[in-house]
Amino acid sequence: MKKFSYILIICLLISMFIPHAQAQQTGFSVVTGTNSLNLRMGPSSSDLWLGSYSRGTWVKVLGFTNNNWLYVQTPDNKIGYMAGNYLKSGLESCGTMAVVRNPQASAYLNLRQAMSTNSAVLGMLYNGVPLKVLGDYSGWYHVKLNNITGYVMKGYQTTYYGADSSIVATIKTPNRSKLNLRSGPGSQYPTITSYPHDSYVSVLAKGTNWWRVSINGNIGFMSANYLKEGLKAARDIGGSNSQSYVVVNNPRITQVLNLRLYPSMSAQIIGQFRNGAVFDLLQYGIEWCKVKSRVDGRIGYFRTSFLMVYGAENNNPSNIKKIHHPNFSYVNMRSGKGFNYYVITTMPHGSLVELIQYGELWSKIRYNNITGYVSTYFLRNP
Repeated sequence: MKKFSYILIICLLISMFIPHAQAQQTGFSVVTGTNSLNLRMGPSSSDLWLGSYSRGTWVKVLGFTNNNWLYVQTPDNKIGYMAGNYLKSGLESCGTMAVVRNPQASAYLNLRQAMSTNSAVLGMLYNGVPLKVLGDYSGWYHVKLNNITGYVMKGYQTTYYGADSSIVATIKTPNRSKLNLRSGPGSQYPTITSYPHDSYVSVLAKGTNWWRVSINGNIGFMSANYLKEGLKAARDIGGSNSQSYVVVNNPRITQVLNLRLYPSMSAQIIGQFRNGAVFDLLQYGIEWCKVKSRVDGRIGYFRTSFLMVYGAENNNPSNIKKIHHPNFSYVNMRSGKGFNYYVITTMPHGSLVELIQYGELWSKIRYNNITGYVSTYFLRNP
């Protein structure tokens, strides 16, 4: 804890000798906290209006004033002043970041609820995941990842000091190619370096089309089209290096989640589990997940809303399915699981439906805001 406190004191001392506006704004800033921000001829709301720029617009910062107005250049090359209260650079905060470095590439580090190996597991972290360090304790880091705070054992990370953020995104390029890190928010700016598909980044500030990010302390801009917020790499969602699984995630740590024999609230309860319990994912559904216990092999169903799901995209590639009739005719949606149930509506061949719960014989779907059941035989990936 002494080392962490010492670093924090150094940061505060440095900030005392940097003008406030200059410490908070460097190079580029993005419009935030308002739907639109006015550009004016001078550093005052009474000065001549030159234009208005929407939330998410990046501007180049040319200078600073003592009354918290910034001298800027807009994307359409206008020059003027904007109120600094509505501009964010993403470099306002500095602190210690820890990047997961497991001994083996396929291994993962547990994010736990407390400083104990017996504590509930909140998540499983693979190499490259950046964590914002909140505290440094004997043998543990207190960290934040997106909206989750927890603890990780020390010795499985590299650390650096710089611009910090708890928001993490994953590079997802359509052809699995590298993504350029650029010096400015646009493809016209020079490339600093490139990073592979499925790499993790810390998100410092979000613009409409470009995000300012940090990777291992390297700061620059990446196209938002190729970034997905959260841990979205193949190894996180059940790719070739991991199996699909779920982690029990009750709203309160004192609660238990019922494992049921069938996907119904009236079905028999065959087990009760607290936060952190891990199960293999057999079938994913919007309402229910079919799971298998890693301890005793029990198979049952959990309500999806009380689970952290890893691997749904691999286990069930899409919740959107296409109706396929061998004679290119209509398919009936029924009120229950069987041909003896009445027909709610008919769906033409080729219709797209939302899969709510997959079943080997019958699946629950939604079509044109109508919910019912269809024979799984008639469902295909689009």
